[in-house]
Amino acid sequence: MRIFAPFRSGQLNFLASRQPRFPVPDSPRKANLGTIIQMLQLKVPHLLQHNLPQEFLAQDIVLRLLPAQKPHIPVIRGVLLYNTTFKTLQLLVTSFFLNPEAKLHITHMNIKEARRSLSNTDLVNLSINNNLLDFEESPELSPYTTKITIKWRTCLNGCLHLHDNKTADARLGAYNLDTNSLLHLKLPLQNLTKLNDNSIERVLTGIFVFELNDKNDKIAVHTIDDCEIIENEQPSPDTNNIGFAPGA
Repeated sequence: MRIFAPFRSGQLNFLASRQPRFPVPDSPRKANLGTIIQMLQLKVPHLLQHNLPQEFLAQDIVLRLLPAQKPHIPVIRGVLLYNTTFKTLQLLVTSFFLNPEAKLHITHMNIKEARRSLSNTDLVNLSINNNLLDFEESPELSPYTTKITIKWRTCLNGCLHLHDNKTADARLGAYNLDTNSLLHLKLPLQNLTKLNDNSIERVLTGIFVFELNDKNDKIAVHTIDDCEIIENEQPSPDTNNIGFAPGA
């Protein structure tokens, strides 16, 4: 017959300390960040056709157009102006520049989480006053905002999204546009030059930087920068396997 001695409190504490510790559920900010990332992966490819869902936009959202390339372009503030500006960009691009079925293929995504906290107003002001794409070189900004940086390019000739049409098959024909004109939104039609051959492969590339609010549940600042227009008379290989976009 075995006699088991009762546990002493010290033994219980020791055993408790030896129990495996499961990870503590992360904060709501972490969960919100995951939701935002999933939303961007699904919605960014369609930004030439549809705006981002309104529930993910801060009411005082700031849109920055080419701050590194064209720092004189004023920022756009407020969800109404943000949506209006994006609709105007979509109309301009798909009417004169790119096939209206073109998608934005995500080629790279990077997430940098905030290491310190500030109020939403301070976060936005820091972003507006900073014109650097490389936030690591900007120590006064980088610790405070959670940033999602997305590199993207539009469809190449032969992409399934274009349904056997060409990249330059815009609604009103293919015209010559530079990046500066593309994002200035006020482009006199008489200054447009129509292309003689719309079979040219036309690709737009760029970077989006989404900066989130303090709860990581809204986009507070959206920066569009590093935009380039690439035109090529030769078809590109492996058009369906470069970059991520739903249905690619």
